[in-house]
Amino acid sequence: MNAPGHIEVAANATAAPGEAPASQPLRQVSGYSVPGEGSSTAIAVVTVVSLLLLWWVATHNGWIRDLFLPTPERIITSFGEAWKGDIQGGRPLAEHFGWRSIFFALSGLLLLIALLLVLEMRTNPLAARGGAGRGAIRQSIQRMPRLLLHRQLQVLLATGYAEGVFIFGALAFVAIYLQRRYGIGPGLAGTLVTAYAAGGLVYALLARRALRRFGERGLATLGGLALVIGYGGLAFAASSPLATLCIAGVGVGFYMLHTTVQTHVTHVAPQERGSAVALFATFLFLGQASGVWLAAQVLDAAGLAPVFLGAAAGLALLTALFRYYLSGGT
Repeated sequence: MNAPGHIEVAANATAAPGEAPASQPLRQVSGYSVPGEGSSTAIAVVTVVSLLLLWWVATHNGWIRDLFLPTPERIITSFGEAWKGDIQGGRPLAEHFGWRSIFFALSGLLLLIALLLVLEMRTNPLAARGGAGRGAIRQSIQRMPRLLLHRQLQVLLATGYAEGVFIFGALAFVAIYLQRRYGIGPGLAGTLVTAYAAGGLVYALLARRALRRFGERGLATLGGLALVIGYGGLAFAASSPLATLCIAGVGVGFYMLHTTVQTHVTHVAPQERGSAVALFATFLFLGQASGVWLAAQVLDAAGLAPVFLGAAAGLALLTALFRYYLSGGT
């Protein structure tokens, strides 16, 4: 199962700017151009800028009121006040805009992403020609029961579910743990949790070199090790800066392990790749929901530190089993 080059495409997609890809370009592998190239990039930029200008003009001239979104001036002023007082003092940004505004902002962002995807599909001729025919989604769903009988895919789906349980179940309680253990406010705690994303960016910059140096098994093993150290260290970290480093380690480890697992999913059923990846995502998210419930039970019974220690132990076992899978075992 340890076929070299399985995750070269993933590594190319995350290679640092200015670096040559480790293998042939993504467009040559998939037949699609990279989203955002050509005229669609300019159209997307013009669309976003136009929407922002329209929002500013409408609110500045009083054509619409602060029903759902505040004016640009208010947002800039509020964020400045929040940075000077609330993040450092520990009060959440939601106190400025109301807790509902966070969901409105997320909904707006997701809507904008959806519109840009539609725009890409309509303006990119390669994407338009490569689109699936009518009934493709129904056919994809119909293929899923048969895919569930695929032995190798079963192993990978179980791995994705376990990732969701141990990684995201514990991650949901990191912010409250930081508040209770180090006496910081929710604003600062939420800011420190973003170290998880920073860890992912570090992996993105080093992905091609790491794959070349360590290979698939080494990459997955190091990712699992980073996860174990990250969550284990979080349970015992004596200071918030050290805890932040542990959170970053969890981010690095997740992407190292997860990209390896997900790339193997795309290879076990190449003719039904879309259905296989959709199943994998479903099991990952089911694991995430289950993990939060399980972590909450552990929290109520034993406290927060055992949540992270349990995650570290589970991830150590998961890494060992997935390494065995990569060695050819099932």
